[in-house]
Amino acid sequence: MTMTLEQLDKHLFKCADIIRDTVDPTDYKEYILPLIFFKIINDTYEDEYQEALKEYQDEDIARDESLHMFNIPTKYNWKALLDRKKNISQFINEIFNKIEEKNREKLSGVFRADFVKAEALNDQKLGKLIQHLDKKNLSRDRLPADVLGEAYMDLVSYFASQEGKSGGQFFTPPIIVNLMVQLLAPFKKGETLHDPTAGSGGMLVEAAQYYKEVQKKDPSKLKLTGQEINPDIAAIAKMNIYIN
Repeated sequence: MTMTLEQLDKHLFKCADIIRDTVDPTDYKEYILPLIFFKIINDTYEDEYQEALKEYQDEDIARDESLHMFNIPTKYNWKALLDRKKNISQFINEIFNKIEEKNREKLSGVFRADFVKAEALNDQKLGKLIQHLDKKNLSRDRLPADVLGEAYMDLVSYFASQEGKSGGQFFTPPIIVNLMVQLLAPFKKGETLHDPTAGSGGMLVEAAQYYKEVQKKDPSKLKLTGQEINPDIAAIAKMNIYIN
């Protein structure tokens, strides 16, 4: 059954409750967002694999890299993480390094958090967080892209609010983003929209959605670019854009 935005928000927001008091609230986004992103691309990969296996009846073909948006090595998939009981933080770092190596063109610089460095994120806390995320399938093929993308942005917004004034460095309120996009619109096929202070990528996502929903055109025909001085926030922007 497809989750509503409210249900998905509740599920994702629970992650913050699980690790509360183990890391500073300003660091929640560093650990929770990439773990959720990993769950999304892993679940999507598994759906793609099952669909290809059904069509080709061959496991090797079904795992062919050309059939997947991202490639997840079997030894470093979500199930392997779920089964891990000791040294979980070290294994998460290893997983993220391997996935980035396997998808270097798309995911370079995305997985930046060092889970080992957060000493209070012990096996018990991480195990509980992983088990919670495991309760829902987050495949892009099972959830409407707008619901998945909006839920991710709701979480980014929540983390920004936890940081107070400093959160504005990477998150602009949606009402402001929407106004800026409307001032720039309408967009033409082949045009470039550049955000020189991209933050978490909200304006680029909003522009693509406007072109699709209001102008009723294919957003892949726009060239959306951005730059962000903070590499940790740039990583969030990349994840946000891929999810949407």
